[in-house]
Amino acid sequence: MIGMNHEDSPSPKEVQDQLGLLLQSNEFSSSERLKDFLTYIVDETLAGRGKRIKAYNIGVEVFRLGKNFDAALNSTIRVHAVRLRAKLEQYYSSNHNDKVRIDIPKGSYLPTFTYISKSASAQKLNDPTLNPEDERQQTYDGDPNALSVLVMPFSGIPANPSLFSFLQGLTKALVMYLNRFGELKLFTTSADPAEDVDIYAEAKKVGARFVLSGSVHQDGKDLRLHMSLVDALTHGYIWTDKFDGQLGDPPFELQDSFASRIVARIADSFGSINRTLFEEQLKKPLKDLDIQESMLYYHNWAASLNLQSFAKIKTILEQSIKQNPYSATLKAMLSDMYNTHYKWGLSIFGEDLDLALKLAKEALDLDNRCRYAHWAMAYNCFLRGDKEGFVEFSRWALELNPHDTNILASIGVNMVMVGNTDEGMEMLGSALRLNPHVPRWHRIASFVVHYLNGEYELALSCAKHITPNNDFWTHLMRAAVYGQLRDFPTAKKEVKELLSLWPAFKEHNYLILPRFFFREGTVKKIMEGLELAGLNHID
Repeated sequence: MIGMNHEDSPSPKEVQDQLGLLLQSNEFSSSERLKDFLTYIVDETLAGRGKRIKAYNIGVEVFRLGKNFDAALNSTIRVHAVRLRAKLEQYYSSNHNDKVRIDIPKGSYLPTFTYISKSASAQKLNDPTLNPEDERQQTYDGDPNALSVLVMPFSGIPANPSLFSFLQGLTKALVMYLNRFGELKLFTTSADPAEDVDIYAEAKKVGARFVLSGSVHQDGKDLRLHMSLVDALTHGYIWTDKFDGQLGDPPFELQDSFASRIVARIADSFGSINRTLFEEQLKKPLKDLDIQESMLYYHNWAASLNLQSFAKIKTILEQSIKQNPYSATLKAMLSDMYNTHYKWGLSIFGEDLDLALKLAKEALDLDNRCRYAHWAMAYNCFLRGDKEGFVEFSRWALELNPHDTNILASIGVNMVMVGNTDEGMEMLGSALRLNPHVPRWHRIASFVVHYLNGEYELALSCAKHITPNNDFWTHLMRAAVYGQLRDFPTAKKEVKELLSLWPAFKEHNYLILPRFFFREGTVKKIMEGLELAGLNHID
């Protein structure tokens, strides 16, 4: 209930006590801004000033954004409201002994205060279908026999207690990181690692499609892991790799290094599981696709950003959403495509951007822990010139899953574009360390850095290896570089290729270039190169 005028509502003291518990919790320990936000709206409500809880007042009084703050143009308050709701949900999903619940209903910043029903909490705890230790049972909406992985204990463990403990911790880290890919269904086994275990029999017991297993070899402090992912359906190996490291004290850094790379290489958008399943999908008719199959087409498109297949993938997602209107992931993926359509200049004005924003908001409403939804919001903020909103939503997407290299690399590229060059390049380096299969479009960031530094030969090398030759952005970047290098014949050829693929660019370049390069200085430098290449003198 809102306010304190109902007998069945918590008293002001009870609400203040609950606020204190929230502010001291682990969920809120790292964010002073969210603490201030929550404190402000609770205090204002208790003081009877609920009508003052508007985005403008929050921006001025809590975030110190100044009297000229415009909530319609600046998404700071909306971004933090999404994060605050998520933190509250996270807190109450893991704390069941509290008496009072504080919520912020969507569509408003006015909090509600209610008593928590002990019987409802007990029922939730005892319901096996709502096991908090395995949220995938609630959210997994694909084929249970396809996106499912059995994680085996390590084999070949020497009689070394410290190494045994290290590998136990590593197995737990693998399961934890894989769990962040909510589309995966995970299984573990109680099989004795000292025995010769039939992994296919173990997979059959639980119905897992893929089996992740590994062995370890030790020489002093030096460790080598041999990892493999096999397909329980075909008994074929779809991925193998080795990882070296030194066992230190404490071991957590090495466990994290091993687990993060293993998980990214098998489970992320460009990982072995998605590539294997997509190859199978291509052999099937393109009709009546389920959620998982539609997602596979999106992941494959995201790897290439192929202009020719754009309309096909967009149609697949649209049809799948009609059949599955409550899938946050599908809506977020379609939002990403509309954002890209606008960025590429295939939509000159803002209708695609508005539709992308609508889909991203719907995805967040359905599941505010969907990493794709936060990325879609970040991307939309970028395209609208909202740097702060882009950065905030990007950090939230990476907090939900830092091992999805598609999102990590995409954010890294755009961080460079908004001027956070060091942070963006570090993200791209992390993405490549996690999974060397990150597509070559990430090199656009290096192109921009070299180009702005006047390192045109290096920029040209990047431009030659970014995207396919039939992509107009490739010809645009090459034309700008050749113009700066005063190689006018080659520059003119690239401009002609650009205009043949995109005749409207000459007229609308002032609208399109900021969508890609963001900063005014970068846009001017690119246009300088294009003008040297003869853009204004070619009919």
